[in-house]
Amino acid sequence: MPQYTYRVTLQGSTPSDKTTLVYNLGEHVDEISAMLSVSALTPVLLAVTTATISMETLTSVISSSNALPADPAVDTFEELALSCHLNAPTEQQKLVLQRIPAPDLSLLVPDGEKGDLTNADLIGYVNILAAATFVSDGEVINITSGTGGISDTWKRTRARKFKK
Repeated sequence: MPQYTYRVTLQGSTPSDKTTLVYNLGEHVDEISAMLSVSALTPVLLAVTTATISMETLTSVISSSNALPADPAVDTFEELALSCHLNAPTEQQKLVLQRIPAPDLSLLVPDGEKGDLTNADLIGYVNILAAATFVSDGEVINITSGTGGISDTWKRTRARKFKK
């Protein structure tokens, strides 16, 4: 039986005041059964919070693993950022940011600061993003713009949040 996860984002009094709760619903026979758990949880959650629900998602967990990478230096805070085109080359430029955490070194040019736009794995990744995912408000990456849909790339480190 598949496992399901319920994710609910709660909205506070300002647009930036949001928090997300994740509930592991465990195994359910099907999505309808998981939705019954959600429909039981939502009213009691709203009874104990003054926030409003801004978004809810129910996810069927495909796989889960606690395995660590073989390389102890893998750091998901190190990322390759991709600025990708959302529109045709003849239109005003509209870009979306995509991230690759802990990028394989083969994706980078020799100086290690930019992505290699000739790398087959990077091109394949962007092509699948363009074909299988939506960004923003239902738009898709346009692989006819830029270099296979990519305007620019750069390596960056995301800020770490330390808990006290």
